[in-house]
Amino acid sequence: MRINIDSSKSDKAGKAGILVFIILGSIFLLIGIGQIVMGFFFLKFGEKTDDYVKIKAVISEIVVDRDSDGDTDYEVFVDYTYDGVTYGKKPFNMYSSSMYEGKEIDILCDPDNPEKITYEGSHMLPSIILFILGGVFSLVAIILLIVMACVSKNSKDGKKKLEKKGVRVSATVEEVRVDEQASANGNIAYRIICVYNDEVDNIMYRYKSDVLFDDPSGFYYKGASIDVLINPEDPGDYHVIVEHMQTTKVVDFV
Repeated sequence: MRINIDSSKSDKAGKAGILVFIILGSIFLLIGIGQIVMGFFFLKFGEKTDDYVKIKAVISEIVVDRDSDGDTDYEVFVDYTYDGVTYGKKPFNMYSSSMYEGKEIDILCDPDNPEKITYEGSHMLPSIILFILGGVFSLVAIILLIVMACVSKNSKDGKKKLEKKGVRVSATVEEVRVDEQASANGNIAYRIICVYNDEVDNIMYRYKSDVLFDDPSGFYYKGASIDVLINPEDPGDYHVIVEHMQTTKVVDFV
């Protein structure tokens, strides 16, 4: 029984692969743009420290905490005086390697709520992080989209040139091989491996077809003939031609 082998299946598989990368690139780009927009949102509407007062504080304690993974966290506490009132051992939400107990540092204090303290530039930190992440996601997306556009264009240009300059030769099927890397989501991918013997130069070339998602072994069995389009100037530039075969209808009266 002959089975239906559609030569467009490999093209569809290639287009599907390109489409997946385009979708991924678009998703990355949307995430990147979204993070950048959020960064501007936090910058514009986030908590402002313009009315805060810069005062001196002394680091009273640095608590070191190591978790089971070996990561180290530092919790800083400071003492300071504002408007004649002393505030002791208040948590300070910033740490740097230059800090040590007893060191005098600058802090920002909310005059309406002196127990609320922070550091200069703290209101910009979320925006900076979002800008960086958004930039990374956008850059990855742009690279993906550019690469896929180039791959798609080169593939189309290559096929057009091969169709114009290529020589059609008859090769012999060596085997039908399952392509594990191209198989996904329960769809088994196949490739036809064939050999062409160039009797003029006494060279044997081995070629493989594009990915096929129908098992071609029912028609392209070992020893069967299959045509290959080869660039005469570059035998490595080729295309294994998988013909569209009509399925033979079998009516069983047995």
